[in-house]
Amino acid sequence: MERSWYWRVALIAAVTLYSVYQLVPTWHYFQLPPDDRNGEAYEKSVPGWAPNPRKHLNLGLDLQGGIHLAMGVDVDKAVKAKVARRADEIAAWLKDKAVAFDGCAPIADGSRVECRTSDPAALEASVVEGYGGEMYAPAGAPEGTVQFAFMDKVVQEFRVKAVDQAEKTIRNRIDKWGVTEPDIKRKGTNQIQIQLPGFKDPQKAKDLLGRTAQLEFRIADDENPVL
Repeated sequence: MERSWYWRVALIAAVTLYSVYQLVPTWHYFQLPPDDRNGEAYEKSVPGWAPNPRKHLNLGLDLQGGIHLAMGVDVDKAVKAKVARRADEIAAWLKDKAVAFDGCAPIADGSRVECRTSDPAALEASVVEGYGGEMYAPAGAPEGTVQFAFMDKVVQEFRVKAVDQAEKTIRNRIDKWGVTEPDIKRKGTNQIQIQLPGFKDPQKAKDLLGRTAQLEFRIADDENPVL
């Protein structure tokens, strides 16, 4: 009976010591200022005999505070941008097919592509041949023009992809900050909910997450006559 009691005490002591050992990285983590907890300073502060610094406990938003954001994705703007690009593609297609037309551009509300031509039937047949899987020619276009609209299922795909791309962009930006265990998930059809535990600057978060991404092409060598 006495030996059984000794073994129980030894087991409890061993479990306690092991638990304390595993908490060493966590103790060092919270000893540092919030700005230094996810960088090189934290990894250097953990002794070499301790567990991997990445195995520290992470407090959620409810315990350590942080930022909670709900951001909306302008899916209508994404669809209008797709319509504008498709207008250029249709113009290039018609030139390649030698179809007579005076120009293709989005209409005022950005929902359709309108092409001006003296031969609407030939132009419509050519565009349907190339883009009939995604677009159709609705009735009611002004005289001397043909209008093309995306099918409903295609527009829905554009909307879904726009939210997917926005979520991916947000994740990439947050990963660069080194925020510990951010919570990013969909909310509804066009919103993304973001929780940033330990992040204390709401305005900076809004500025960085809400900034529009841009792709620019620049000539690297302005003096080269070939370019």
